[in-house]
Order: sequence, then structure tokens, then C-alpha cells
Amino acid sequence: MRLRKVIPMVCVALVSLSGAFAQRKPSPSPERPQALDARTILLRNLTSDQWVKDLGGKRQPELYVYAFSKNGSYKFQLFTDYGTEPLVGEWRLTRSKDGKTHLVLANQRKRYYWLPQDSVIQYDKNKDVLLLSGEKYVGVQQLRRQKVEPKAD
Repeated sequence: MRLRKVIPMVCVALVSLSGAFAQRKPSPSPERPQALDARTILLRNLTSDQWVKDLGGKRQPELYVYAFSKNGSYKFQLFTDYGTEPLVGEWRLTRSKDGKTHLVLANQRKRYYWLPQDSVIQYDKNKDVLLLSGEKYVGVQQLRRQKVEPKAD
């Protein structure tokens, strides 16, 4: 007799527990940041810090330094054993029919020194370098990041 009383009570308890679980809302999952596309990653890195090509040696340094601003302007400066004037201009990214991203430069002097007017550009996250190629390059060239110290007010 006791079993007959206990079994219905257990069934009622199980039904109420299952109802509680069914009504329970799943905890919200933490939002995952959306994966960034290669162009967005390139833009973020291109416009942060400066990018340098070092062609000199220890005795005679020759640094080609580029800084790209988010507003579409760029500044180039050659650091070597003699003083040079900075060169400023505009830059933009374009996409070719084959899907490659191009860095296109324009300045009033129409001088482009190490970095030509049109380059295929990629960002290598593992090495933290810009990879440049195109018809005016031999193979793939690299620009290394040079951190810019914040200016004091």
C-alpha cells in the first residue's frame, strides 16, 4: 500500500521538475566578436604606427618610412646620411578583377621612391609585416611595423 502512495508522489515531483526545466530559459551566451575580413584587418594595421623598409647597413642606414592616416593621406620620409624633405600625398585601397587589394598612392611631385604608385598589398598577421608585390617588384617585399610613441601635449 505504501508503494501505491509513494509512486504517484514521485511522478508528481518528476512532472513538476520537468516543467521547471522546460520553463527555464537558457543563459545567454557571451557574444562572439564577428570575424574581421582581410581588408578590415589590413586597414586597421596600415593606419596604425609607421611602416619601414630598411635598405641600408649599420654604417650607412637608409630607412624608407611611411605613415598612412585614416583620412586617406600619407607621409613618406627617407632617413639616411643626408637630410630629406618629407613627401605627403593621398592613398586608397582598390580591388582588382582577380580579387587582389592594391595600395594606390598619389602626390603632387609624382615621386614614389621605394613604394611605387600601385602595389598589391596584404597584411601578414603572424610576422606583423605588410607584404607588397606587383610589376615593379622583384618577388614579395616586406615593410616592418615601427611603433609610434604618442605625442606629449
